[in-house]
Amino acid sequence: MLKPKILINEHIRNRITEERIKSGKSGIAISKDIGKSDAWVSLLENGRILSVKSSDLINLFKELLSINEEESEKYIEDLIKSNSKESSISDNNHNKEKLNIYDKPKDLINEDNFKKFVKDINAGLKFAFKNNEEYTFNQVVLFTRNMHFDLGFMLALMSFPYYKLDKLGFEDRQNFLEKVYELIKDFSNTTDDDELEIEFNK
Repeated sequence: MLKPKILINEHIRNRITEERIKSGKSGIAISKDIGKSDAWVSLLENGRILSVKSSDLINLFKELLSINEEESEKYIEDLIKSNSKESSISDNNHNKEKLNIYDKPKDLINEDNFKKFVKDINAGLKFAFKNNEEYTFNQVVLFTRNMHFDLGFMLALMSFPYYKLDKLGFEDRQNFLEKVYELIKDFSNTTDDDELEIEFNK
């Protein structure tokens, strides 16, 4: 059974795009057919909507695949499960190549080491861009906007020890991101998902 809210990760986003192209319909047409705003499907595909109601996603795949509600729900469940397996394999491979975590970062503070870390970040972003140009570009644009909003605040968020979540499975990571997303909604006094996405990503 699907959760009330589903995080739209790259795997789901790519499938939406693939099936929409196969259907021969525009994002605007599909959005209208399922009673959403004209830009809704486009925002999904571009990574600008992070979380949707499961009922909305069910309606979307019903429209894309011309299937009934039960079949659509099963399709989404299988989609999430398949991504969970792929993520597990990817995580295992990543752990083998993970950078060393230093116990005393103060010993590393100098310009040369700073350049090395920036170079490593840049290499990671280039790798992500090579694999998914549109999504990575959109995320970098959003990161830049967040940085200009409050650089100190963003650096503080980046300093949280997310690497300690490395043992979390795919579903637990989804739950974590969903809680963060809900916090943003709470503190921005926004209740509508579409409104939040347009407000934070326009």
